[in-house]
Amino acid sequence: GERGPELGHDFLARGRDHGGQRGLRQCGDAAVLVLHRQLEDVEAELSQEVTDVDAKWMSTAKNTSTLHVGLERTDVKVTQLALVWIPVP
Repeated sequence: GERGPELGHDFLARGRDHGGQRGLRQCGDAAVLVLHRQLEDVEAELSQEVTDVDAKWMSTAKNTSTLHVGLERTDVKVTQLALVWIPVP
């Protein structure tokens, strides 16, 4: 999505032209507001994408069924064994 104006040297330089340090402070405050709005936009976009992915896979999960596959001892060959630890918050 659109994230507004990019922050750069020209943006900060404008503050110096309009009152020295006070202009820089106001410019800095404006920069923080722009960044905050950009962060909110990215968070909203990410939230929507996560919701879309979740809805897609929940729908897919509802359409699955169990299939019994009979195996005999000679049908299985173990080629690798791994122990995996995944920390959970």
